[in-house]
Amino acid sequence: MTLLNLPKKYTSKVTRKNNLSSHFVHLILQKSQDFSYSAGQYISLVVAPNVRRAYSICRWDDKNNVLELLIDTKAQGIGSKFVESLKVGETVEFWGSYGKFVVPEGIYGNVWFLGTGCGVAPLKAQIERIREIGGIGKIRLIYGTRVKEDIVFLKNFENLAKTLKHFYYYVALSQTTVGFKPEWGEYWHKGYVTEIAQELLKKEKPNFVFLCGHPEMMKDATTLFLQAGVPKKNILSEDFF
Repeated sequence: MTLLNLPKKYTSKVTRKNNLSSHFVHLILQKSQDFSYSAGQYISLVVAPNVRRAYSICRWDDKNNVLELLIDTKAQGIGSKFVESLKVGETVEFWGSYGKFVVPEGIYGNVWFLGTGCGVAPLKAQIERIREIGGIGKIRLIYGTRVKEDIVFLKNFENLAKTLKHFYYYVALSQTTVGFKPEWGEYWHKGYVTEIAQELLKKEKPNFVFLCGHPEMMKDATTLFLQAGVPKKNILSEDFF
C-alpha cells in the first residue's frame, strides 16, 4: 500500500437503512468523491470514541455516489447497538478502504464464490465487478445460512441469474426445520456450502475460488479445493466477516 492509497478518514451521511432480517441491516451511506475502493474491501466504522468496527462493502454505486454495507447485529455488541440506533440523515465517520480480498487482474476461467452469513457481502460486490470485466467462464455462488429467514440479496441473485450468462447460485440452509417446498426453486439445499461444492466438483473444477464467512467453512473449503487441484494462490479468502 502506497502513501497515495492509504486509508483515509471520511464523514458520511446515512441516506437509507433497511432491516433485511431480524439481525441483518443494509446500511447505505453517502460516498465521498475521493473514496478509493476495490470490490471485496471493507471500511472501519467509528461506533464510539476510539472504537471502530470493520464492515464489508456489498456495493459501491459511483453513479449515485453511495456505498452500501451489510451488517450483522446478532452479537449485540457495541457496534451492533450503534448501527441499530442510527437514523437516516445522521452523520457517521469511517476509515477506509481496507483489505486485499479483491478480484485479481487477469482472472480467467470458472470462478466460484462460497459465503456464509454476512460473508456474502464482499462476494456480492466481487460478482458485480466480474460482471463488468466480462470474459469469464461459469460463475457459481454457493451461499449458506442457518435458516431461510436469514437469506439476503436473493432478488439480486435471481435477477443476476436471468441477465448474466453462465451465472448460477445455490442456497444452503444448515439448520432449517421447515420442509422444503417445490416453489422455492431447485437452487435450495439442506446442508452446508461445502457439501454443495463437493457435489459440483464431480463435474467441474473452478480456476479461482473466493471464500468469506465462518472460519470452519473456509478451512474445510480450502482443503476441499486444494485436494481438487485448485492452486493455493487461486483460493482467496477473507477471515473477517
